[in-house]
Amino acid sequence: MLSHIANEHVATTVLTRQCSTNLVIILVMMQVSKKIPFDDPSVLNGVRALYVVSNVLIAGIYFYVKMQIDKKKGTKTPDTFATIENN
Repeated sequence: MLSHIANEHVATTVLTRQCSTNLVIILVMMQVSKKIPFDDPSVLNGVRALYVVSNVLIAGIYFYVKMQIDKKKGTKTPDTFATIENN
């Protein structure tokens, strides 16, 4: 019972830290965005390009990590485990 309560406390603490970090990032970025001249078409296109590049980079990292995880797992599926256990 005590370990369950401790685990909930740790999860709550981590969640609170993540929320406060996200809030700080949002507030800072709001202040930074006020200083950027989005009226200038070249600035706006540059920000759009950064957005696209960041999303492509995130997708690339995601697929690389997924590929590495799948490579470590091999071709074992839950059906394979069930067949091995039954033999």
